[in-house]
Amino acid sequence: MKMLHFEQTSLNTAPSYKQILSKLQTFEQKTALLISKAFTNFQINRLSSALNNMSDDQLTRIGLERKDIRKHAEKLIKYEYDGL
Repeated sequence: MKMLHFEQTSLNTAPSYKQILSKLQTFEQKTALLISKAFTNFQINRLSSALNNMSDDQLTRIGLERKDIRKHAEKLIKYEYDGL
């Protein structure tokens, strides 16, 4: 009768609790960043739409040209006030 010899290897090939937790935290961070960027773009698009609905005369009164609307909307939404 022929005997088979197996090398001793760890039978525990499942990821550890710490590895799973780390991957979940990374996934959570990426998801939060994606949602944040999507919401920021939503706000920029809403403001751009509102400004585009204004007449050229109204835009001139507030110091904007139609070609600058998107850039102005991005500036207003992304501006971070750092206090006084």
